[in-house]
Amino acid sequence: MVNQFRNPKYEQPVFKCSKCNLVTSHKTSCVNESGTLTPIVNELSSTLDTFDKHLHQIFLSICNNCSSKSIWLRSRYGHELKIFPPVSTSDFPEPHSDMPDQVKKTYNEAGEIRMLSPRASAALSRLALEQLLTHLGYTDPTLYKKIESLIAHGNVDTYLAQSLEVVRNFGNSGAHAGEIQLEEDPSITNFLLELLNIIVDRLISHPKRTEKLYNSIPDNKRRSSPAQKVTK
Repeated sequence: MVNQFRNPKYEQPVFKCSKCNLVTSHKTSCVNESGTLTPIVNELSSTLDTFDKHLHQIFLSICNNCSSKSIWLRSRYGHELKIFPPVSTSDFPEPHSDMPDQVKKTYNEAGEIRMLSPRASAALSRLALEQLLTHLGYTDPTLYKKIESLIAHGNVDTYLAQSLEVVRNFGNSGAHAGEIQLEEDPSITNFLLELLNIIVDRLISHPKRTEKLYNSIPDNKRRSSPAQKVTK
């Protein structure tokens, strides 16, 4: 439900109610402007990277179907965050089925905190990538070196190399002060998770599926295949 309140003339935004699960209109009103925030919300907002020092408005929405209430924050950048009821942790991409367990655990942690702290989420996505490459046998001391070794093996195309670097660099931005301002676009954290799934698919799932199908080719045809010159 991004930027539903951007247009002040749009009084009743339509989105899925977290209680009745219907996509319906909601009565919406601004309950607080910046400069007159309650101490409770001020205390809460100080823990939210996206809205830290950028909190602009607080909105109350009431479902027209079941009358349940939700409370939203809006930053000066126009980003919105539902703080009540809590956002479901299922609102981020499911981890790839072939993702190793330890990587999946870190991945889920990154997803669960992505709206509360985009920088921490990005740093965890970077850690998940490092864990993945370690799982695949790259034991270099840094993630940069691990990626370098992976590319040196020759099984990485331009798109995959860029995906690896995006996760690494945006993760670095999450862990350290840098030029990339994740709080200005929290949707980046979701895309980092999508990239992790793509990386798992390219490095684990695709080779596994391909090898399985290749081995199903009759032996006499495999022996005469040009691929034998590569796999030997």
